Amino acid sequence: MGSRRGICLKRQRKGALTVRGKRRSTMKPLMEKRRRARINDSLNHLKNLILPLTGRDKTRYSKLEKADILEMTVKFLSGIPPVNAKSEDDFFPL
Repeated sequence: MGSRRGICLKRQRKGALTVRGKRRSTMKPLMEKRRRARINDSLNHLKNLILPLTGRDKTRYSKLEKADILEMTVKFLSGIPPVNAKSEDDFFPL
């Protein structure tokens, strides 16, 4: 029985996926797809927020690259004077 167990372990080490490994290999692409969708949704939301604040027409800038959206946001936020907050709770209330 001991030798048989050793054979099974060797097979697993050579590349046979365990149940956990199979589940992980199928879930990883789904998790990545969800992560990318969240990023894209947030970037679209950010674009819809930043365009009116910078005085740009949404219809002219309907197709912006992600890097352009981030650069516009950084430039806009860099131009805002810093606020002297008393604590973190002023920014992130519970």
